[in-house]
Amino acid sequence: MWNKIKGSKGFYIAISVIFAIVCWFYVDVTVEPDIYVKVHNIPVTYEGLDELESKGLMITDGGASTVTLKLSGQRGTISQLNRNNITVTVDAASQITSPGEQSLEYTVSFPNTILSNSVKIKSRSVTTIDVSVIQSSTKSVSVNGEFTGSVNDGYKGGGFELEYRLINVSGDQTIVDRIDHAVVSLDQTELTSDWTGTLPVTLVDQNGKTVKEENVTLSHDEMKVTLFVRRVKKLPLSVTIEDGGGATAADVTYQISPKTITVSGTEDALDAMDEWNLGTIDLAQVITSDKLMFDLALPRGITCESGEEKASVTVKLPKLATIKMKTSNIHLSNVPKTKTATLLTKPLEVRIRGTEEILDLLVGSDISVEADLTDLDDNDYGTHVVPAKVTLHGFTEIGAVGSYEVSVSLK
Repeated sequence: MWNKIKGSKGFYIAISVIFAIVCWFYVDVTVEPDIYVKVHNIPVTYEGLDELESKGLMITDGGASTVTLKLSGQRGTISQLNRNNITVTVDAASQITSPGEQSLEYTVSFPNTILSNSVKIKSRSVTTIDVSVIQSSTKSVSVNGEFTGSVNDGYKGGGFELEYRLINVSGDQTIVDRIDHAVVSLDQTELTSDWTGTLPVTLVDQNGKTVKEENVTLSHDEMKVTLFVRRVKKLPLSVTIEDGGGATAADVTYQISPKTITVSGTEDALDAMDEWNLGTIDLAQVITSDKLMFDLALPRGITCESGEEKASVTVKLPKLATIKMKTSNIHLSNVPKTKTATLLTKPLEVRIRGTEEILDLLVGSDISVEADLTDLDDNDYGTHVVPAKVTLHGFTEIGAVGSYEVSVSLK
């Protein structure tokens, strides 16, 4: 059978066809001349830009951002190449030394799987990359919040909280030098509560005009911003009257200036405030009339929008009289155990206040004074001034006015 096949004409035809295919494949793959292909729009990559920036230089405009190459090589090699695995690289730092127009050389690299001598560059769309180089600089600028919207009646914008208070601006020195600060601008209407969101950053000059960000980069071109919205409310001022010195709240007339203040704060804080109490007035320390000053020590988070820092209270006692009497009925208490105390103040003059009818009944023996030496100890000696308390025996409608001290000697 085999001899019969070998002797047939068809066998030799089949062998010839197979041999021709093998020869064609060999010539096509290994012997045939190189093929040509154009690879379009290969992106240009710049190296050494950080080093260039450290020299105060930057590229602002490139004449060609892509390069087209005409390549030749064997079909099996060329078919592996495309714009994504061919690299066009410009070493900017080594070629740029000063500002101005520059023509930069570039290198073309192929994948590691391609032998360097198996691909030939037959032509290039550009032979050099032409760029403009300018002087660059970097500076830090402050960021301000700007509210251009509106709040509802009875509310006010209470200021911004910004994610960054300073940002860095880098780029064309002529532009950077013009920048004075940056702003984030919020334009929302009829706000009644805090607003939080992300806003773009805008550069402005000394006149408040926008500086275009061409050839300039920002460390943060947007940021998180909170605008605090506060309720505004009028608060009446008040004081607490403490009875003393023969006087009660019923005997007092007083006037507070100002009567009201305007404050701002959160809804919860202001809902809990119907007035603001300045403090306590001790009538035992008021003789006939007095003008007392109080600090407006408002709670944390409440702001006085009307601008007052203090308030005055004018106190008068028009219905009561005051007399002066001297007494030597002075007793020492809490004398240190190892010391002997001698009273040096004799007599002591005291002021007594009340209605004239009751004051007429008072005699010297009704008055006694207790000098308290609690603040002295066994290590003290010599002359000391100590507080004294005046007591009126048998009287509740009148009382001593003011503060008293006496001198004692310790031995």
